[in-house]
Amino acid sequence: MLPRITLIESVQPYTIRTLWTTGETRDIDFHPLLQPYALRPESSLGRLLDPQTFERAKLDPEAQTIYWEDLIQMRLPDGSMIPAPLDFCPDVLFDNSRIVH
Repeated sequence: MLPRITLIESVQPYTIRTLWTTGETRDIDFHPLLQPYALRPESSLGRLLDPQTFERAKLDPEAQTIYWEDLIQMRLPDGSMIPAPLDFCPDVLFDNSRIVH
């Protein structure tokens, strides 16, 4: 079974402490993932560099990953746009995290 997030323990600027299905507590440092978007603050990922936006991280208990509500726009089949969540693949998060304990 691939590791998945079961709990967000804390959210600090650009670092989220998480509990995983492996039983490990791991810190995910988003700064290296987001830094390339610093020159594009209007982009969805660039908006996560705003500490107030970043703090709104949530756990999707079904997908067992981290997401931010209404951070992207999704086009419906009729062409209209609606707000949608931005999430990260849990495999990417696991690979970009470090064990705390």
